[in-house]
Amino acid sequence: MGSAAVGTAALGSAAVGSASPLLLLLIPLPPSAPAIPTAPLVIPPAPDDSAPRLAPVPVAAPPASDAVPEQSPPAPVLPQAPVNPNPNVRPTSADDGLPAPNVLSVVGGLIALALAGTGSGAVSFQSASAAQARVDAARAQFFGPRS
Repeated sequence: MGSAAVGTAALGSAAVGSASPLLLLLIPLPPSAPAIPTAPLVIPPAPDDSAPRLAPVPVAAPPASDAVPEQSPPAPVLPQAPVNPNPNVRPTSADDGLPAPNVLSVVGGLIALALAGTGSGAVSFQSASAAQARVDAARAQFFGPRS
């Protein structure tokens, strides 16, 4: 069994860009099955009232309003500021401006990003040229030199 039967070609990646997946749209669909009629919903009748009835339970009356002294609600507890606040930590609810950026670190980050992009582009170009050289060598070996 070749790689086409078990590899990525079996998953359909070999047909990407070709017309064969579109040909599947031309296959006629089988006729749909007729709808099955549903049975009517039968609700059983309620049971008769032959179950024994319980006597109502007496409930104690609430205490008189004179017996309970009126209490005032407790005073709300206010959060206290920390003893030694850290100036490097800003509260999440702070709405003042952003801190001043360190220009040297921003410029250094941009230079590092440019160097990484240049290096990535150089490696990618080298890999693409090597791949094209392999394709050209295989074409020359298979078809012979161009005249």
